[in-house]
Amino acid sequence: MRDVSPTHPADKRVVPVARPGEGPVREVAARETGELSSLLEQQAELVSQLLSVAREKTRAILEQDSGAIQEATAAETRLVQGIQALEERRLQWVDRWAKARGFSPEGRSVTLSDVLSQVTASEAASLRSAADALAGALEELLQVNRQNADLLYYSLAHVQALLGALAGDPASSGVYSPAARRGDVQPQALVDWRV
Repeated sequence: MRDVSPTHPADKRVVPVARPGEGPVREVAARETGELSSLLEQQAELVSQLLSVAREKTRAILEQDSGAIQEATAAETRLVQGIQALEERRLQWVDRWAKARGFSPEGRSVTLSDVLSQVTASEAASLRSAADALAGALEELLQVNRQNADLLYYSLAHVQALLGALAGDPASSGVYSPAARRGDVQPQALVDWRV
């Protein structure tokens, strides 16, 4: 906040008096970090939406609802595109911020930690909160996506085993029989399609 005091008792104009650490430069910096915080919050929101879609996809996989799986995949694609657009804007912000300050860490990109080290404690707290929300949502999304990948993997393995049994795949017949150890087992289909 700025104090305002008249320059002279008879003068009705007020002149702002800036306190140390305030003023136009600090206001610009706060606006800039507010923009970064907003970008991080928007990314976290889209990742949360993506998490909801991933959970719907889990349900669809378990229910073997191919239409719902396709819808979820299309929604995921749209959300990922939105996240990528926000990430591009965030990278542009970081690039502008670093160039404006002549900040160029050797051999690496500018990180959020670099930005946090250059801003006030309140700005850093806001940025850290937004970044933590994004990181938490991303971690949850990673777990759900791993679960979905596992479900799809085992579903595909089941389908392949079933097809192998129907078609007479040697890998799927007689594996545990004594003849299998000797190699005497001939592949035999569950159903003989040649008849």
